[in-house]
Amino acid sequence: MRIVNALQHHARELAELINLAGEGIPFFLWQSMRENGQSELDVGERRAARNEGSFSFRHARVCLQPEREELVAAMSLAYRLPDQIDLAKLSDYPLVVRPLVELESRVAGSWYINALATFEPYRGRGMAKALLADAIAQARANHCEYCSLIVSSKNKAALALYRAMGFDPIDALVAEALPEAEPLGDWLLMSRKIIQH
Repeated sequence: MRIVNALQHHARELAELINLAGEGIPFFLWQSMRENGQSELDVGERRAARNEGSFSFRHARVCLQPEREELVAAMSLAYRLPDQIDLAKLSDYPLVVRPLVELESRVAGSWYINALATFEPYRGRGMAKALLADAIAQARANHCEYCSLIVSSKNKAALALYRAMGFDPIDALVAEALPEAEPLGDWLLMSRKIIQH
C-alpha cells in the first residue's frame, strides 16, 4: 500500500472521509455554509482545497487505491496543535464542537490526529493501521512529545486499533448529539508518548 501527501485534487474525497471520521458533524456544520445550491460535500471540498486552515489537503496523508492509484482509499489528517489553546470564546462554537475544542486544549502542543478514515470497500486491509503508524512517525519527525486523537466511545473498532497502537484514554467529555441522530456516547481523548530516536 502506498501512503503519500494529499494533493489539492483529492479534496472531495478528503471531505467525504472527514465526514466519516467526524461522525457526520462536518456535514452538519457545512449545511450553514452552502451557497447557490451547493451540497454539504461541495462546501467540504472547497474547504479541503484551501492552502490554510486545519482542514486543508496540506495536512492530509492518503493511502491510494491499489487498483486505481489516482483515487484515495483512506486518509489521515494530522498537525501540531498550538502550544496554548484559548477557551475564552468556547461559547462561540456550535454546541456539537465545544467538547472537542475543550479536549484539544488539554493536549495543546501535541501532534493531533484530527481524522482517520477508510472508505468501506477498503476496510480490513490494514490501511488505517498504516496511516496511524505514519502519523506517529510524523509526530516524531516534528519533535512532538505526544501524539493525540479524539474518538467516540461507541467506535469500538477504532478504539481497539488505537489501544493496540499504544494510545491510552486520558480524558473524556459527553458528546453532544446531532439533531435527530443517535447519541455518540462520550468523546474520548487518547494520547501516546512519542519516543525520539
